[in-house]
Amino acid sequence: SECSLRIDEDNLNREEFERLNYVSPSKVRRRFMELVDIYKVDLPKKGTVLAKLRRDGVKEEVVATRPLQRVEIDWTPVDLMLIDPADLKPKRPNLIYAVDKCTGMPMGFFVTFKPVDSMALKQCLIHLIMPKTYLKDLYPLVENEWVAHGIPHTIVVDNASVNDSYEFEEACLQLGVKEVQFCKIDAGYQKGTIERAFRRLNTMFIHNQKGTTFSNF
Repeated sequence: SECSLRIDEDNLNREEFERLNYVSPSKVRRRFMELVDIYKVDLPKKGTVLAKLRRDGVKEEVVATRPLQRVEIDWTPVDLMLIDPADLKPKRPNLIYAVDKCTGMPMGFFVTFKPVDSMALKQCLIHLIMPKTYLKDLYPLVENEWVAHGIPHTIVVDNASVNDSYEFEEACLQLGVKEVQFCKIDAGYQKGTIERAFRRLNTMFIHNQKGTTFSNF
């Protein structure tokens, strides 16, 4: 609107054949993007990750062609208030979760009220490798079997200090994992499968339970 008003004012002093044409809103936006650093504008509003995503665009996700080729492990505070049996206080537990990249199938998990450390990661690592035969005994009404288990070729984790520990890396090597890959900072596309899995858990299951916090995943 301001641009059109300036053109009208300028055309008052021009001959008819010299008058300026109106510009489209898309052209105004393109010129604005060239003059303004969008990253600096978005940073305080949307945060580092979303600001970089808008500036750099979506990066190509890593592809796995066979099961157990690439397993992604991450953790998050669950959007649910539960009673900690240790002190009987309501807390949000931490969920350590492992997902197979090729099939998208859950491989294993571990839930703890304590801060996530190398011991919790190793518990999740054991669960993803071991068969889940106990499921039918505990929950006989479940129809399908949880067949996902085995030693992965590559385990993908983020750059948290807990992951970069001697204990976790040594446990992976002893169990036969060939490689532990650390993602770059703010590189969610390198482990997009586990990020989508957390979103599905929160929106489709946890947010329907009593005690949910409805927190942003």
